[in-house]
Amino acid sequence: MKTFTVVATLWVLAGCAATTQYTPTSSRTLAARPANCAFDILSMRPARPIEELGIIDFEGGAVAKTGERAGVPGSASQLREKIGSQVCGAGGEAVLTEVNGLGQYVRATVVRYVPDASASK
Repeated sequence: MKTFTVVATLWVLAGCAATTQYTPTSSRTLAARPANCAFDILSMRPARPIEELGIIDFEGGAVAKTGERAGVPGSASQLREKIGSQVCGAGGEAVLTEVNGLGQYVRATVVRYVPDASASK
């Protein structure tokens, strides 16, 4: 009976965690990159040109007394782990992040770097 209670509790807690939802924002489709691809996590728009591919939102998540939402990353490493497959699957090379007042990543805009046309001349 104790095992059942532990399993049931874990199941309920997992159901209270935020999930991610990827929404394409471009009609352009890029080839997927390898599932464990490297990508940059940016807190501000870079100086070099970028193209937006889509947005990853964090939906749901039980809200604690502190205001933090369960399952919403609070560090760059947690963010990378949570959204990496979606970023790589979309062909992304970086994400522009939005952080709430509690330091949780609440949205990530998936982008690719646009090659500089003047560099090829």
